[in-house]
Amino acid sequence: MKLKMMLFGIIFFVSSILNVFSEEIITVGVNEYSPLISKNMKYNGVIIRILSEIFAMENIKVELRWVPWKRAYVEVQKGRIDITPCWSKNKEREKEVNYSSPLYEIYHVFFQLKSNPIKWKTFDDLKGIGIGATVGYFYGDEFKNAEKDKKINVEYVSSDTLNFRKLVAGRISLLAINKITGYHLARQSLKPEQIDLIMENPKPVSKPGNHYVLFSKNERGKRLLKMFNNRLKQLKESGKFDKYFEESNRGEYDLK
Repeated sequence: MKLKMMLFGIIFFVSSILNVFSEEIITVGVNEYSPLISKNMKYNGVIIRILSEIFAMENIKVELRWVPWKRAYVEVQKGRIDITPCWSKNKEREKEVNYSSPLYEIYHVFFQLKSNPIKWKTFDDLKGIGIGATVGYFYGDEFKNAEKDKKINVEYVSSDTLNFRKLVAGRISLLAINKITGYHLARQSLKPEQIDLIMENPKPVSKPGNHYVLFSKNERGKRLLKMFNNRLKQLKESGKFDKYFEESNRGEYDLK
């Protein structure tokens, strides 16, 4: 009897070890994108919690690679990183990477100084006005075309935080940013008296649009994409997806 118990224990131990070593790892290219993705938030933000839970359903461990967004895209395109989340869709990218099912909806707005409110109806009205944007982000086709046609003057920097500082310093008049992250990032990067200086411009920069997870076009990427879409659907149907976003919006993922 003791011998059987010992054998059972050994088999159980070996099986556990094999399961650990057989666990697949998926690499995820990310950068700071508060409150959706951040090293300074519980779970590294709501998006990482969602991704981790989805892949855990398939015994896949998420490994984050903190790199600039532009590099994350290139690495996924070349197959050196498996996925990168929180991207909008455009025709150029569709040729180079595969898109997941829609992950969440978002749109961009302008932040401005209360002392310098800017009224506009079309991008033609913004000619000569300094606009801050962040390298690697896509602000919609209208914004892109207006910049290409030189209707607007856009100054790019490496992070939204730098743009907020430029805005309160009066070095730009408008800051383009998505609404989900805008208010949170303002609270994180500015002093209370500086926050009192800024406001959201009432006219949206872009129409509401979906954001996606990008996958490499190689065979591994195609396999992961099919699995991800199925599990994402399950998570949304279970109500957990909305629950996690509600928790994040209430500030429950902020590290005190």
